[in-house]
Amino acid sequence: MQTKLQEAGIAAGAVLNAAALFNDPHLKARDAFYRVNHPEAGTHAHVKNPLRLSKNSNGNHKPAPCLGEHNGYVFGDLLGMTPEEVEELDRSGVIGTTPLPIDGR
Repeated sequence: MQTKLQEAGIAAGAVLNAAALFNDPHLKARDAFYRVNHPEAGTHAHVKNPLRLSKNSNGNHKPAPCLGEHNGYVFGDLLGMTPEEVEELDRSGVIGTTPLPIDGR
C-alpha cells in the first residue's frame, strides 16, 4: 500500500515493529543499522547516526564498557594512583567490577 501511495506522490510510510524495521529494504539500502558485540550483553543491532558527514566515517562503534572495566586506567593512569591504592579502593568496596546487591550491602 505505501509503495502505491508513494508512486502517486503521496508521502506515506508504514508503521513497523523493530523486526520489520531491521528488514526494511529502504533502511537496508541506506545502511541504517550497525551491530555491536558486547562481552556480556551479546550482539545487538543499533541505529546509526543519520548524519553522514564527508570526513566522518560513522564507523567507530564500540560496546559500552563493563562495570569497572576502566578502573585501572582512570584511577592509575589518569589520577596517578598506585596499584596498591587502586586495590585498596576495590577491597574497601569504593570501586569494583560486580554490581552491589539490590539492598545495597
